[in-house]
Amino acid sequence: SSVTLTIASVQPGNEAPTVDVALSATSIELGGTVTLTANAADADGSIAKVDFYVAGALAGTATAAPYTLDVTPSKAGALAVYAKATDNAGASTDSAIATLTVNGGAVASNCRP
Repeated sequence: SSVTLTIASVQPGNEAPTVDVALSATSIELGGTVTLTANAADADGSIAKVDFYVAGALAGTATAAPYTLDVTPSKAGALAVYAKATDNAGASTDSAIATLTVNGGAVASNCRP
């Protein structure tokens, strides 16, 4: 009687990247520019891109470190900002949300017909 033993190499699963986002300022005037910076890393590969989102919309993408983007918001208010890092195997992670306060815009008492 014989026994056949097959040994297969098992590849570990892809680890998702880590990412956090920082703002050069947390409060700006409407028409001002803020620099978004993401610190992204991938333990088992490389970062393919970092997408930056402002107020729910894609504001831009960085494909090489340092992962930065200058943004000039077009509306006033408290805007949610986050970064989404994607690794070379397609796994992605969203950063925690940072809040950017954009001051300005029309003030009803100053509007004239």
